Amino acid sequence: MRHDELLPYISNHLPVFFGPAAGSLVWDVTAWKKPSSALQDLTLIQQLQGAPKLNVTGSLAVKRLSFIYLGALLAYYRSGEHWDLAASSVQIAHDKESVFQLKLYTAEVSLSRTSPQNWMEPVKDNFINWLKPLVEAVERVTKVNQIILWENVFIYLKWFYEVLAPSLSELEENEWKNQWEEIVSESFFGEDTPNPFAYLNKTKAKRTMEDGKRVRHTCCYKYRLPGGKNCKTCCQIKA
Repeated sequence: MRHDELLPYISNHLPVFFGPAAGSLVWDVTAWKKPSSALQDLTLIQQLQGAPKLNVTGSLAVKRLSFIYLGALLAYYRSGEHWDLAASSVQIAHDKESVFQLKLYTAEVSLSRTSPQNWMEPVKDNFINWLKPLVEAVERVTKVNQIILWENVFIYLKWFYEVLAPSLSELEENEWKNQWEEIVSESFFGEDTPNPFAYLNKTKAKRTMEDGKRVRHTCCYKYRLPGGKNCKTCCQIKA
């Protein structure tokens, strides 16, 4: 699949759009490496959302941005492209009709200079160079517990490997279960990089849903938005 065909393919399966973000309020996520920029942007987003605290906005921003990470994975599995998210232009636009009023754009995709030897490289490279710094930056300025942010990513990453990817017959890979087990192993990201997904995968849920879905260990704070409700898998919902 050509690159120009790949981008709409990803948008058909994930809430990620490509090209310059539309709207008058657009934030460059790459700039969040600088704490003052992250604080300024997230504070404005908080005001637009009507969120009571900045940690609510921080949590929900990472929850949406996790789809960018999934988009890079889908690009690899569908076309073998190795995206360098740290060098790409990732943007959030304010959109009242979107979930959490946040719409995701990748204005420009930067391809890695190296060709991946196997599926692990895109997973690890974008975790270490883009996702981990993003989570740490949001935690720093919004004071949200980092494990909440990691679980926001974990739930969708688990969904990607257990539901979405296996459902796409055009993907040649068929070792989804084995790959997921690799990702949630303690040393997957290296001996010096703790794996939050391993911790979350081992954490026993307080309750079990009838359809077998995993109940969250932490709350993402979605219910704290005006008119917001608990997620169906929220840990605060009593059995």
